[in-house]
Amino acid sequence: MTTAASPLVFSAADHVYRLNNIVVPSVTQVLRASGYVSFYRDLTEKIAEGLLSPSDGVYALVQRGQRLLAARFAQQRTQTAPQFPAAIGYP
Repeated sequence: MTTAASPLVFSAADHVYRLNNIVVPSVTQVLRASGYVSFYRDLTEKIAEGLLSPSDGVYALVQRGQRLLAARFAQQRTQTAPQFPAAIGYP
């Protein structure tokens, strides 16, 4: 069985990702541009200072992400709930 080459390539020498030979941003760059850097910066600082183990930092980050997603889902559900009766023909 042959394996197809991935269209996403990482060059460790210059720390650049390329998708079909086009440079694309890294995960960190996307998070920074989206304003999520502060979402995890305190955890990385605690890990660097030895106040938090890397595994505990990952666990804390996952927990934050789950809380953020739950809050977004609850907000979306609240925003669409009043419109539901009208959408199915109720006044």
